[in-house]
Amino acid sequence: MTTPPAAWIAESNSNSISWNAIAAPTSNVDIILEDTNSGSGYPVTLAATLLKDHRLIIPEAAIPATLTAAAKIKVRDTSFPNLVFGESNTLKLWPD
Repeated sequence: MTTPPAAWIAESNSNSISWNAIAAPTSNVDIILEDTNSGSGYPVTLAATLLKDHRLIIPEAAIPATLTAAAKIKVRDTSFPNLVFGESNTLKLWPD
């Protein structure tokens, strides 16, 4: 999981998410946006059941309007979400 180099803009469509493919038997992954401060409106599913080697480019997924300074992106196995996953470092969602 690669952490975006700068804060994301809430409700934007100019961001991308990339990760290294997860080993077999994983075949599909979900992309989840979490607020580590447990803010309201989170977690948000940005994409579900993608091929494991897919690279997601927003606007396939909408960045929420809820602002936070403690967001994380999680790429997780669709079938075993609590066992197989990777997380970004903390990033910010700021207004434009």
